[in-house]
Amino acid sequence: SSINPTMSILTRRRANPPDGVPPVAALPVSPWLAAAGESELNNSAVANIDRAGYDPAATQLREQLGHRDFAAIEAFMATVVEPERRIFYIEALSNWDGQAGFLDHWVEQSPEQALPWLVRGAQRVHHGWQARGHGLTVAPASVPAFLERLRVADRDLSRAAHLDRGDPTAYVMMLRISKGRGDEAPERDLRWQLLRERDPLNRRGHDEWLAMFCSRWYGSQEAIFG
Repeated sequence: SSINPTMSILTRRRANPPDGVPPVAALPVSPWLAAAGESELNNSAVANIDRAGYDPAATQLREQLGHRDFAAIEAFMATVVEPERRIFYIEALSNWDGQAGFLDHWVEQSPEQALPWLVRGAQRVHHGWQARGHGLTVAPASVPAFLERLRVADRDLSRAAHLDRGDPTAYVMMLRISKGRGDEAPERDLRWQLLRERDPLNRRGHDEWLAMFCSRWYGSQEAIFG
């Protein structure tokens, strides 16, 4: 079924919808996705809507992905060219716990299309951060898994960037990888440059770039404002 982009909510809502916002009807979880080995929470209709930011279009995209309706997803995403909207939907499509091996089917079916590589790469970044955790420090035992997952994510995102030379989304994710790995300045700066060539005002890319100069990562307050 088609998606009406005018129904989209561009602000992610990670808590309950505010007063006055009608609840989104729960969608059934596809039997195929339920059999793919994902956790019960990852498959529940409630979690599916939450991971879509309470956005009806994003919720339907996730359900279509569960049914392997890749053509419908590709048709919708071809209409989404504004960078802020595009990364919103990419994150909704990629927000799955675990390895999400079902994305391999999409890549295998459309190896010359950027979108499946982009979604799988973004999911692998998410999977990497699952290994690391979101605390200020990372347990030494988690480092090998974290770095390996970022390595395979980077490979997918590089392929996506090569196949679609106008989309900045892959480089936003690759800056996130550079932040996690602590890439040296030449590699980090090249990604920043390539992002800005595609979209000089990309807000999410600027967020990732600025974060690397925070004291939590590799900088300081002086570096941020210097």
